[in-house]
Amino acid sequence: MYIFTTQSNHLKMKHLYIFLLLLNPLVILSQTIVSTSPENKKAIVEESTGIHCSYCPEGHSILNNSSAQNPGQVLVVKYHEGGYAWDCDPNGGHDFQNQFAIDLGAQANASGQPVASINRTVFGANGTTAISRGAWAQEINNILQQPAYVNVGVEASINDNILNVKVEAYYTDDSPANTNRLIVALTQDGTVGPQGGSQYNPDYIVSSAPNPNYQHGEYDYLHMDRLVYMLTDINGEPLNNTSSGTFVERCFSYTIPSMYNDVPVDLEQLKVTAYISETNNDIINGAQANALLNEENVCEVNQYEIFLSEIINPSGVVPVDEDETNEVSVVLTNLSNELIPANGVTVWYEINNEYVSELVPNSINPGSSLTYTFSQNVDLSSLEGTFVVMAGIESEYDTYIDNNSIEIEAEIYSYCSPSLDCSYGDGFQNFTFADINNDSDCEGYGDFTNISTDIVQGESYQMSFTTGYGSQTFRVWIDYNDDLYYSLDELIVDNPILANGQGPGTYTGSVDVIIPEDALLGSHLIRIKSAYQEYVPDDPCAITNYGETEDYRVNIVESLSLLEIDNSKIKIYPNPTEGIFNISLTGEELSYEIHNFIGQKIKFGVLNSGDNNLNISNQSDGVYFIKFYNNQGKSTNYKLIKK
Repeated sequence: MYIFTTQSNHLKMKHLYIFLLLLNPLVILSQTIVSTSPENKKAIVEESTGIHCSYCPEGHSILNNSSAQNPGQVLVVKYHEGGYAWDCDPNGGHDFQNQFAIDLGAQANASGQPVASINRTVFGANGTTAISRGAWAQEINNILQQPAYVNVGVEASINDNILNVKVEAYYTDDSPANTNRLIVALTQDGTVGPQGGSQYNPDYIVSSAPNPNYQHGEYDYLHMDRLVYMLTDINGEPLNNTSSGTFVERCFSYTIPSMYNDVPVDLEQLKVTAYISETNNDIINGAQANALLNEENVCEVNQYEIFLSEIINPSGVVPVDEDETNEVSVVLTNLSNELIPANGVTVWYEINNEYVSELVPNSINPGSSLTYTFSQNVDLSSLEGTFVVMAGIESEYDTYIDNNSIEIEAEIYSYCSPSLDCSYGDGFQNFTFADINNDSDCEGYGDFTNISTDIVQGESYQMSFTTGYGSQTFRVWIDYNDDLYYSLDELIVDNPILANGQGPGTYTGSVDVIIPEDALLGSHLIRIKSAYQEYVPDDPCAITNYGETEDYRVNIVESLSLLEIDNSKIKIYPNPTEGIFNISLTGEELSYEIHNFIGQKIKFGVLNSGDNNLNISNQSDGVYFIKFYNNQGKSTNYKLIKK
């Protein structure tokens, strides 16, 4: 039996995989904890909350009511993060924040509390899953009516501060995704502490008067379902077999500390929630169990386990050059506390009826992953459209073989020229960027790659669009890596809306664009794309009802300016931060502007020589750009990361 050990905040976690079998339901042992009969989904609620959130208790009350109306069907995980989550007790003891909470909030685009993700269903642009409390009850009811293709069971025990967790899953139908994700969260009930707005959930008030020790006179309040740790990361561990009849069993072991931050642990109040998602979003089903004290371990451990966790290349949309072959690379993960020695694993792939196997010359450390690139490339030049990539491993240092291979579909890419309907005036009448100033008619797709401009690393430019119809959104990509595909990490303008709600007319809007200081030099394609009354899709080749596509070229040149502006040196720390940046200037004062990712100016002003603070805590987590400039017009740009 094997053990997977990682370190987090000096806490040891053993991650124990047991086995995965493809079975007929009649063959599954009677002592399993998961049902083999089809079920509807359970509602998995991940709530972003905070001590200083006045309406969060109202959210807690809404969830209590939904749970009471649907016993055992609503599973709640409350995570404390954001500007309302700080401890107002001068004596401490109520710091409920953790990195898992911060990551969950960022992924959900949780803006303001209380908000919650219900089964991580995407409701807004840019993958937003967090919705306000007024919509929770209805969405919970919607989820509970939907069938689930996988059932989940969980049980947990605690002995000598060691948490032992057994998770079982059974697929009653095929998942549409080849890989699902198993997520396991640890929460604690019954923690007493301050809470603003407690009058909106009086059932959780446990004092007859405000506590004088609290900074704002809050009542003592019962904090329930509070996230303290995750035995996986927020997006879980992969499940590579997701077909009907598949039975999965996994085991986790974790040493529970005496404190989380400055908050004591109560072993009698811990419970475990396990849930399976189709991807990082779309949770299909879950289960929850109290951790029972002084009980026998619910599962045992294995000594070795290694599996193939990802196919990196070729995957997704694959560009093909007739004169070159394509690289094949995979990720191997050692889920044990034992070293997998060099030459201990054989790795293979099969693509287009070509089978290649190689011995991995590297050792793989306990609890670590290794990216392996095959020495033999694959020739994809004869393929068109969709093709299948299979890869796997064989090793004597492996316990279970069922998770050792992955099969994915990839697609041969050819440069796309999506032509959209601009007959009503949608799309572009003019596009201006640096030296490009191009008037155009309705082309549907406009090939203007003969028009180019020089742009400088690290510099800021204004980009403007003129359209003949309102409610237009825009996306702009620069193909920095010249693979003829516009990926999300190459976006420079991300769906601003021009003339929202307007009809025919002439409308012009502009955004500020900052070219990264490390942008690849040379000539690159740039694509601009518009859509009417919907966001431009992630797929740069997608067809929308109305809009237009135009392609140009830019030539990125090296900046001739230094980071030093007239003897003024700039130091920014910490970066990333939760919103407050310290900026130290040596020399003259500098003006500044801060822009968000879509070019909107969110803050500006003047910083003096010496130490300064900039606070953007009220902004959403993400990437921002700050531009410094002096009276002589010299400037420089930095990236700020708010997490």
